[in-house]
Amino acid sequence: MSSWGCRVCSACGYDLDSDYYSRNQWSKGVGYSRCRTCVQEGIQSDEDGFSTARTNKATTRCTIDKSCVFAYGSFRHVYSGTYTGGDRTGQMCVAKYFHDEFEHLEDEYFERDMNAVQKTLKIVTQWNQNDFISKIIRVNVPQVWQDSRSGSKFLLEPYIEDYQKFNSNSGWVTNGRTFWGRVMQALSHYSYHASSGQFLLCDLQGGVNHVGAIISDPVIMSHNKRFGVTDLGRQGIINFFHHHRCNKYCQPEWTRPKYTCAYFERRQGTTMIRADYDDYDDDDDDDDDDDDDD
Repeated sequence: MSSWGCRVCSACGYDLDSDYYSRNQWSKGVGYSRCRTCVQEGIQSDEDGFSTARTNKATTRCTIDKSCVFAYGSFRHVYSGTYTGGDRTGQMCVAKYFHDEFEHLEDEYFERDMNAVQKTLKIVTQWNQNDFISKIIRVNVPQVWQDSRSGSKFLLEPYIEDYQKFNSNSGWVTNGRTFWGRVMQALSHYSYHASSGQFLLCDLQGGVNHVGAIISDPVIMSHNKRFGVTDLGRQGIINFFHHHRCNKYCQPEWTRPKYTCAYFERRQGTTMIRADYDDYDDDDDDDDDDDDDD
């Protein structure tokens, strides 16, 4: 596609090269054109930017490709799919199923997953409102669907391109010298401060685009482990800060635990603990040699 110049998107307000627009949107002229991302997400020109929540919208139908597992973890496997009805028709989605041996835990885990997402939405909305950075962070909000054939329940949410992981719930950090590596560490620190030390948002992963970042499958850690198997409790929070190094996006007034200690081995994968299951890692490709954020 040849470049026709630059133009400010009427929805997100970013000055973008013409490659970010479809021919149809570009033809609408200055003040009316919306970039591809805004069109896909249904953001209109008269809306005040992006909502923190990125949902399935009013979509009620989808086709899941079960011929091959898209991603695999200790408790769940993920299939890719396509929305076939509603506002997201034609867009990609992902369906997250529990492995057969954990299907009896569906209701408990799904409920705690959704509670963690709702708490994440509150924290990230506050982050966005504070304008710590010029980009917006959004949260994928899944829905619990039921397979019409097998009867199994699964989580359905919009697909995220260029998926990557920024930090884990055990203190692992991706390259802290990148913009998003630093921002996600700061967001985790902020969550502790904003909740008066009651919660920590971590295990941040997702994708980025010109508007900002989209995160999925977040972990909330709490003092009483109320958010399920990935909530490592008070020890998890103390462990996280043992490895955390503040960066330019952390504010000096943000609170930290009075003392820290390394309770868990740092892993890129998600550490899981349950009363009747010992320590789990959701990623076999651990990497403990990455530098902390500096």
